Amino acid sequence: MYKNKVVVTTFSERLRTIPFKSKAIEVIEKIIKIQQKLGITSNRISATLNDTYVSSTLFIYRINDLLKSIQSEKEIVSHGLRHTFVTLSADAGVPLNVVSNWVGHKNVEITQDYNHILKTQVDKGVALLENW
Repeated sequence: MYKNKVVVTTFSERLRTIPFKSKAIEVIEKIIKIQQKLGITSNRISATLNDTYVSSTLFIYRINDLLKSIQSEKEIVSHGLRHTFVTLSADAGVPLNVVSNWVGHKNVEITQDYNHILKTQVDKGVALLENW
């Protein structure tokens, strides 16, 4: 289906395949390596020592710890990455209904709330008006 992909389990226990950029796959591989150093041998990034799933809260703590280890001046939090992903995907021209499917929203209206206006979008809008 996709070259770089991640299969996730949704809150309703369904599997969903999401395309990922190579850089994102690298981050996931780093998380798995960190888990292996902790003695967790699973390829799941939300696994415990006995290969069960961790709570969503603990998973978020793990992701936030990883983000703290790689960030520069600005604070990065995991939920902010969802907003960033939606915004950048929409700005790149990915249809909002596709982005909505990728992030698991039940409808596009939720995804629209995640889509923040970027300076590049404002600049494009101004250019369109200038040329009108």
